[in-house]
Amino acid sequence: MLPQWVGNLTYDKFFKYRAGMGDHIILDNGANEGYKISLDRLCTLANRYGVSELVLPDTMGDFEETLGQAKLFLGHYASSCPKWTKFGFVLHGANYEDAARNFAKLRGIKELYDMISVIYIPRMLVTKKEPGARISLAYYIHGHNNRFVSRNQEKQIHLLGASPICMTEVRDARKSVSAIRSMDTSAPYVYALKGKHVDDGVVHREHDTYFYALIDPGTRKLALQSCELMDSWVK
Repeated sequence: MLPQWVGNLTYDKFFKYRAGMGDHIILDNGANEGYKISLDRLCTLANRYGVSELVLPDTMGDFEETLGQAKLFLGHYASSCPKWTKFGFVLHGANYEDAARNFAKLRGIKELYDMISVIYIPRMLVTKKEPGARISLAYYIHGHNNRFVSRNQEKQIHLLGASPICMTEVRDARKSVSAIRSMDTSAPYVYALKGKHVDDGVVHREHDTYFYALIDPGTRKLALQSCELMDSWVK
């Protein structure tokens, strides 16, 4: 759920209905799309829709700034959110090694770390040089190569978005690291709007396209075929 679309009647009706059905709703903060939202507003939306998870405020690519925002939110706003809402931290880094060091820093702040239930790994870590960076990072976080983390201290791991650089990443993640819980993506629709399937071997990533575009039956069919394909990848 993206905060910048709240206020659109269709959007609001959909999420209120899904929340009423008990669906798992992740409230994003909109940073990836360049949206700015106040901490108070983020808390208000968490309450209005009774969300399952909230992506703590983050600054793209900046771990220290993201850490500061998380401290502020968890210290002054978390108690005003629904008691069942879990909080997730976006683990930024320039590459795998940098992100791994940042995780160690995060874990070293015990009071803050204990309030976080989910680690979100952003797609910007996936590069041509390190297409498997997020999988390696998830492996590290769950202690397989990390002497600091014991099994009872694991956090759930969610991949924020699919990367066009490696569309099969979600399939590789399922096979490699059971610790990765989930991924969100609009890729089937982004690709369908270009007349492609997600496994066609091309790179497509255009922000906002799928929010505005009208979906004709042929485009919808392409998108649903890619949805089914990605579902089959993760079983």
